[in-house]
Amino acid sequence: DAWVRVTPGVDVAAAYLTLHNGGSQPVTVTAVSSPLASSAMIHETRLVNGESTMRPHEQLRLAPGETVRLAPGGLHIMLHLNGHTPTPGQSVPLTLRLQDGTTLAVTARVRPLGEG
Repeated sequence: DAWVRVTPGVDVAAAYLTLHNGGSQPVTVTAVSSPLASSAMIHETRLVNGESTMRPHEQLRLAPGETVRLAPGGLHIMLHLNGHTPTPGQSVPLTLRLQDGTTLAVTARVRPLGEG
């Protein structure tokens, strides 16, 4: 269910997806990358005193059986695009790096701005 929200004319985009740890050991996402982005980081948006703030979320730990949803208004992947803004319907490849050295490839579909 991975998807990306792109704002035309802006060089950043947000990616959203649902992660589930179906194993018996904790899993920690330590980094994110995409060939379409100069950098990619997990961020968290919070409402503080009525004002929306965003900060990096260094690592994302999932306990066994846990599901974490990256969604608008909360956790998300912030992509700093390499000068090419993908358009609705295109795919954005993402690679999630795990603490044990393995990677997980994800393909996120770009949705129109008002959809999500």
